Amino acid sequence: MIERKTVLVLGAGASCPFDFPIGKELVKIIIQNLEPNILLYNILVDHGFGKGNIRDFSNALLGAQPASIDAFLEHRLDFEKIGKEAIAGSLLPFECWSQFNSMLLAGKNNWYRYLFSRLNTSFETFGDNNLSVITFNYDRSFEHYLFTVLKNTYKKTDEECAEKMKSIPVVHLHGSLGKLDWQDSPLSLVHYEAWTDSENRGLAVKRGGENIIIVHEANKETDEFKKAHELLSQADCVYFLGFGFNKDNVERLKIKTLLNKSLSRGTAQGTAHGLPLQERRYIYDLQMAGNQRWNVEQGLTNGFFDLKCYDFLEKQIILE
Repeated sequence: MIERKTVLVLGAGASCPFDFPIGKELVKIIIQNLEPNILLYNILVDHGFGKGNIRDFSNALLGAQPASIDAFLEHRLDFEKIGKEAIAGSLLPFECWSQFNSMLLAGKNNWYRYLFSRLNTSFETFGDNNLSVITFNYDRSFEHYLFTVLKNTYKKTDEECAEKMKSIPVVHLHGSLGKLDWQDSPLSLVHYEAWTDSENRGLAVKRGGENIIIVHEANKETDEFKKAHELLSQADCVYFLGFGFNKDNVERLKIKTLLNKSLSRGTAQGTAHGLPLQERRYIYDLQMAGNQRWNVEQGLTNGFFDLKCYDFLEKQIILE
């Protein structure tokens, strides 16, 4: 059980182990999906997007060469609606439970599974775990995994497990693909693995697009950001997993201000796997791990490691 107030801040790299595309890979997939007669292309046409509009969007993406689709849409508000649906239609196929089964049978590491083992206790006391999650990701794989494993571990109903899951709030700062069947949320319903339902696939893309919040809309005064600020200010431990330390995201989260207040009683650590030197230096400048030395060899401050999520959780921290 996790008794200390622990907050996980998830970036795109936290979903990467489960084959979700991130950054430039997602941009590539979206462009490929905008080719005529590809399934998503046909869905967008059915939703009233003209073929010329789709072509212009694809050509602009190619011409802009963005690091991420979010960064592109922040500047190209003329493509906001089609861009959101393109994101939803390109991510929904990756929400697939069989991915977790394949990892288990292949003996691959799964940080969701490892985390559940640290949460594991009796069903009656599961809600006493002191864990919260702040995520910049649109996919719902984290909460779907915990709910499914919880249900199968304890042989409980959806209603009973949904009630327990309320004790582990998951704050999607940029929205998500939609609420899951068991969730109480103002977002419109989009089933997990909705892409496999051919009759309702188009509806899932439309709803998913409506649920997404792109960067320029996600200011630090939204309810989601206010909740995140509250969680960070009260935390004993904050762990950044797969987080890229984009300057705008750091400022919107008020990371430096909030963590400097709480670090006296806790700690901030995280992964920096594959991060450019510029972003590693930014971690150090934020002083999130205190005034500790700069590791010249790795370009990292103490507390941040060039490790993937699973290895970081298993080898570098104690969840208690």
